Amino acid sequence: MSFNKFDQYDWNLDQLRALDAVDRCGSFAQAGKELGRATSAISYAINQLETAIDLAVFDRSGHRAELTEDGQAVLAQGRAVLDRARDLNRSVHKLREGWESEIQVVVDGIFPMVPVLDAMRKFGQERTPTRLRLMTEYLTGVAERFERDQAVLMLTLQYQDELRFVATPLPRLELLLVAHADNPVHQITNPVTRQKLRDFVEKPVEDSATKPRQRASGLLFGAEQTLSLSDFQSKREAIRTGVGFGWLPRHLIAELVAKKELRVIELEEGGVHTFNPYIVHRREELAGRGTRLFRRLLLEGFKGYE
Repeated sequence: MSFNKFDQYDWNLDQLRALDAVDRCGSFAQAGKELGRATSAISYAINQLETAIDLAVFDRSGHRAELTEDGQAVLAQGRAVLDRARDLNRSVHKLREGWESEIQVVVDGIFPMVPVLDAMRKFGQERTPTRLRLMTEYLTGVAERFERDQAVLMLTLQYQDELRFVATPLPRLELLLVAHADNPVHQITNPVTRQKLRDFVEKPVEDSATKPRQRASGLLFGAEQTLSLSDFQSKREAIRTGVGFGWLPRHLIAELVAKKELRVIELEEGGVHTFNPYIVHRREELAGRGTRLFRRLLLEGFKGYE
């Protein structure tokens, strides 16, 4: 580690606490009473601080010691340091109680983000020492990232039951087969079959896995012209331009369908595809308080989002 000239000042938290107390209490004697120390000990701590930083923090020329301009600046920065120190003590205490330092969560980008972000907001309000790392993938890329990065939670559409995981069902998620209201695809004569749709531009969202596994059956039509996109928001905007058709989650397009900007394609077998998604976590992570808290907040958020 290289030496930094700013590392040379040998002050400590005890001195900053004394400085803070003197300013708040109005005198060295009152500060000593608050901190349970003798007045001479408070005076000594202030003298040591001034020596360490080579600045006078108090003007002692009058009847009562007053903060100098330098002292006011040191006090402001010192209080910020004391706040961070209290945060560190709180974090260390909570880590000893079983909080993880970090939890990684993988979410399929097809999910509505409102309950996820709301859960993150509430998690932050708990002031835990646990950092949240949220990663977005698509289709089989979710499980791949979950395994590769050893994440503790995933929100996924596709789950194969394994003894090392615990899966809890989430509210069903519906995809609608849509195109812009003016798209020629709506002129197809009934019945609207998969074969007929292959003559139009299909817009799938790419699987984000490095080695994609089998996609959920029924989502691809095998059209000669395809325009693959990386996420559902981009896919929605692309379909709104009038080019192509594809499956989109109901929560992302409900308003556009209600306004008749997008229309559901009445496929012979049905223009709605339903997933039964899960929130999955590792059994060995059950003891982690951060994992349990965030999982509970997610479940509450999705329940209220139904």
